[in-house]
Amino acid sequence: MSQQLTFSLSYKEALEKEDFFFSRCNADATTVLGDWDNWTFGMMVLVGPKYSGKTHLCSVWAKETNALRINLKEVNDRLDQCLKVDFVCIEDIDNIIDLEEKRKREIEEALFHLINHFVQRSKQALFSAKKMPHHWQLSLKDLESRMLSFNKVSIKEPDDKLILALLLKLFNDRQVKVGHDELKHIALRIDRSFSGMNEFVQLLDKKSLTLQRKINYSLINQTIKELNRLECQ
Repeated sequence: MSQQLTFSLSYKEALEKEDFFFSRCNADATTVLGDWDNWTFGMMVLVGPKYSGKTHLCSVWAKETNALRINLKEVNDRLDQCLKVDFVCIEDIDNIIDLEEKRKREIEEALFHLINHFVQRSKQALFSAKKMPHHWQLSLKDLESRMLSFNKVSIKEPDDKLILALLLKLFNDRQVKVGHDELKHIALRIDRSFSGMNEFVQLLDKKSLTLQRKINYSLINQTIKELNRLECQ
């Protein structure tokens, strides 16, 4: 029997403040971002693993401060716009590692100009990244020095309470209904990192749509075995 094509048309990530799950692993980050008026130099670097909630926290902070929210690759093209606002959020800043040299230099110079402008005028900027600034391999040493001097706050790997809450949110974002007992079954058997949970939910949802099957223990276990095989390759 041929398999149907699947499209994730119903997927929409919930990024409002009330959608965020607070836990010990993100308590420092949520507290610090809520106290933005007391940031040293008005700058903060938010660090956390992929899928750890950085985008969600950036979204909440940007809404509360009416900040301009952009991606690293937009910095050079939108520099003039950035200089006109009092709050800016620049996400995925450590992706600068992957840029070709000329483009990287342009963005580094734009970032340095933006930071100096904001510090001199007591404006606020939030940067997000998967790793700390000393891993970003910045070529412009003055920019590196600036980034290293700013305060940083980290999101740690999830605890047991947050794992269940995040699994529930990931399924809800995809409008997929999964029972509490099934969530506990999943949590005990998958990679419990942020990336691991996201990968599992994506694959399970895709298999359910492709096979036109409801999500049950059988399909859950099949998906777990498939992920385990992929990890062993």
